[in-house]
Amino acid sequence: MKTFNTVLFALTLVVSSAMAQLSIPTYEPSQCLTTAKSAITGATDGQVVGVVAVGIEVPLGGSSLSLAMSSKDGKAAAWVYIVRSASKDTTALVPLVRVLFSCTPPPIPGGTEIGGADIIDGIGTLPLPDKFTQGAALITALKKDAKFTAFNTAFPDSSASLAVLTSAADAVPGLFEIGKFYWILNWSNGGPPDPNSGGFGGLLCVHDIASGRTVCIDSTDFTSVKEYSRDERYAVAPNPSHDVTVLTLPAGLVGQAVDLDLVSVTGQVTPLARRRYVESNAMVMELGAFVPGMYSLIIRSADHSAVVPVSIVR
Repeated sequence: MKTFNTVLFALTLVVSSAMAQLSIPTYEPSQCLTTAKSAITGATDGQVVGVVAVGIEVPLGGSSLSLAMSSKDGKAAAWVYIVRSASKDTTALVPLVRVLFSCTPPPIPGGTEIGGADIIDGIGTLPLPDKFTQGAALITALKKDAKFTAFNTAFPDSSASLAVLTSAADAVPGLFEIGKFYWILNWSNGGPPDPNSGGFGGLLCVHDIASGRTVCIDSTDFTSVKEYSRDERYAVAPNPSHDVTVLTLPAGLVGQAVDLDLVSVTGQVTPLARRRYVESNAMVMELGAFVPGMYSLIIRSADHSAVVPVSIVR
């Protein structure tokens, strides 16, 4: 899996020394879009196709710099811009901070890893619009979802472990439409989701910037386009899972064929099965090839669709 260990920061000692003495402010991602577009040397057609904030802290002088997006105002001290140049056939990762109204690379030691998710593979290819939901407006939109409001109330000082804005490269019923732009945001309270605890282990939210629609799911949820009787529901156990887990399906699906897709927090869709015949309402799924994290399992049959949160831990 690709990581951000290819992102190297090269700053002069003068700039590093000056910035290390300042308190780096947080900002909205649109404020550095223009700078990011010109980041690829020699390219005049640079376009930002994705923006990412990663929930980690990196060393900065005698302290540290948090790269996470705040759940209070939707801002971050550093955003990583995914910039694409068609003429150069190049995609660049451009981390920027905003100090004294200027967008510049942060003074972080070269070789610092910015997260471990396979971000590039989940990013779309369409350039971001000049205007989109962000900052306090994004948090206000998220609060229209009861799941986010409850999580935000329980953990008011939390920051998103991953926040991604990009276009959808794949269609997922109930979550994504190809070509539309979405915020994909993941929160964690420090541990994996535990469906048996009744508490919050994590939260995944998808926000459509065009319609304003927000869908948030956690490990206690499942959603479907059709109601089932009380004893017919979807479940994954164990969840959190390791390399193998068991999907329980409604009895009404036995004898039918289903498609299974696993969607990462960046929107990357990985097919698990196509037209798989349901022999019983318990189906074994192999997850050993996936990195730990929170996912959405999409189950589709001829006339049904459902989304089940899945957490992978090791």
